[in-house]
Parts: sequence; C-alpha cells; structure tokens
Amino acid sequence: MANETLLSHIINPEVLANMIEGKLVNAMKFTPLCKVDNTLVGQPGNTVTLPQFAYIGDAADIDELGTYVNKELTATTQQVTIKKIGKAVSISDEAILSGYGDPVGEIGKQLIVSLASKVDGDVLAALDYATLIHEVVTVTPNEINNALVKMGEDFEGDKYLFVSPATYAVLRDSAQWLPASEVAANLVIAGTVGMIYGCIVVITNKIATTNEAYIVKPGAVALFMKRGVSIETFREKNDATTFHANKHYAPYLYDSSKVVKLGAATLIELELEQTSNIASNKATFEITGYPTNLSYGWKAYYAQNLNSAASVTVGDTFDNRAGAAHAAFTVEFEQGVGLSATNEKYSQVLYVDAAGKIRASGDVAAATTLAA
Repeated sequence: MANETLLSHIINPEVLANMIEGKLVNAMKFTPLCKVDNTLVGQPGNTVTLPQFAYIGDAADIDELGTYVNKELTATTQQVTIKKIGKAVSISDEAILSGYGDPVGEIGKQLIVSLASKVDGDVLAALDYATLIHEVVTVTPNEINNALVKMGEDFEGDKYLFVSPATYAVLRDSAQWLPASEVAANLVIAGTVGMIYGCIVVITNKIATTNEAYIVKPGAVALFMKRGVSIETFREKNDATTFHANKHYAPYLYDSSKVVKLGAATLIELELEQTSNIASNKATFEITGYPTNLSYGWKAYYAQNLNSAASVTVGDTFDNRAGAAHAAFTVEFEQGVGLSATNEKYSQVLYVDAAGKIRASGDVAAATTLAA
C-alpha cells in the first residue's frame, strides 16, 4: 500500500535520544557546574579509581649551599561506580496518530525533565558530603557572608548559591541584592535570579527548607559518564509503544574545597570557666575560643545569680526585655572582665546571631574561692 503513515516514520528513537541529550544540560541546574569525565565512555569496566593527593607542605627557607628536605607525595584512592537511571512511558497508536498536538514530542520533553531532575538530585546528594559546613538557623544575607569565610583565600572566582524559593524571598529584600538584570553576563544556569555577596543565586525546588543552601564553585562535583541518553522503543501486544530512556553515569564530590554547605544548626555547647575568686561580688570568666568563634554580627550575653542554667534551644528568638524569657541576660559578656557573681549560683552565657536567634550556651556554678 502506498503513502502509508508508519509508526517508524513518526518515532525515531535515535533522533529522540539526541534531542534529549542536547537539551538535558539546559534543563539541569546543578550539573552545568560539574566537571565531566568521559574516561569510561566506550571502554570496558564500570568503576573509576581516583587519587586524592595530600599536600606536600609549604616551601621552606634554605641556606646557601643548604640541602633540600625531600617530602614524599602521598595519596589515597576512592572508587566511583557507574549507575543507571531510567524512565519508561507508554503511548497508544491512537494517541500518536490522532492525539491533539505532538504526543511524541511531549514524551521527549517530559523525559528531559525526568532525567534532569534525577541527575540534579544525585549531584545535590554528592554536595551533601561537603566538609566545609556553616551551621545556620535560617539562611540570611549575613549567614551567607559568614559562610564564604569557610573558603578562605579561595573564595574568589565564580560562585553559585543554590537556595529554596522561600530563602530567595528573604534574600531579594537585602540591601546587598543585585537583580538578574544587573548581572546578566554571568547567568549561565537555569533558575538564576540574581546575585548576593558575589554569589550568583539559583532557585531550586530540590531544596525545600530555609535552613539549607549550598555555595558551589565550578568543578566541585565530577560526573563520570559511561553512556549518554539512550532511547529504545518496544511494541506491546495491545498496540502501544513503550519508550525506555536511560543514562549511565556516576556523580562524585571531586573537590570539597569548592563547596560550602549551609545546614541546620545545633546548639553549640560553650566551655565557660571561672578564672578568678569572687571579690566584691565580681569574678572573671572565660570561654574557650572566644571571641574567635563568634561570627560577624553575633553577640554574647551574660546572666548571673541563677538557681539553674536557663534551658534554651537553638533557633529560639532572644528576648531580654523585662519579663521576657531571657530577661536575666542584660549584660554583654566580655572575656576576662569582672562580672557579677554569687557563690553556688549559676553564671551563664548565650551567643545570639545577627538575626537574634540563640546559637550557643554555656554555664558554670560560681565559687567564692577556686579550687587549688
């Protein structure tokens, strides 16, 4: 029969696979920042062994005619195993031949979204292994600024801040916020909405809370590819066609120095120590690490003559007004400065962050005379 419309004319798996592979990167948010390694493409095996080299140390001074001290280069290894992700969709002949619009094209679009969402989720899971952690109660402009310190001298260069939609609503009200229209030259990732403290901000539904965010530099995560998108079609007995789409790859946190995770905070337990005898109703106290472990915008408040230490939870709103929960904490704590103290009564210090949330607590029972 001439001029037949055949399913093979409408469905070309190879064309559909190429279309999906080509558009997949544009649909992903985390993945464009990844280092892509094609070592295993077309090669036998499903694992990659990666070296992780230890730093040999800074150079040392050498006197004239002095000798060099050899340093051994050492490394540990990490194996990354390839995995497969996939999605299947079935469609009847009637829907293909008579359906409104472009059903096959719609299958392609939805497979793009499905695969992209899965790859993004896997990259986010890899980022969760970050070793640079900045604890937060809520992601705020101030916390982002403090988190950048974790990168040390490597904070320069392109940085992307991945946040939830709810966090974006908070950030765009900041005086440090630059809308997307003012940083258009740097917008290379879907979902980019602006910039704050040098970080290009990207909204993602993969992050659902306001106490989680990631600052990521390009190359933090590697994607080891085994095979790109593959599409196969199968004819079913009920005159339907099933599409199988799959992709073989492995995500891996390649360079942990390039990612900072802003994560849910836990209450910091302070080591408060009385350092002098009580004299004229005063004594001195010290906190190990104070004030170097106080982030910018934080304050420390002191209370004395407590029958027991006040019970606090991380994230509680600090309120020291008369009659309020923290009314006893009216004095700002100073290291080594004489503060009111009463024998056998508790002295306590609270750390309060720039957003007015309690982040740390420490207490000690004061003594008239310190034990020898």
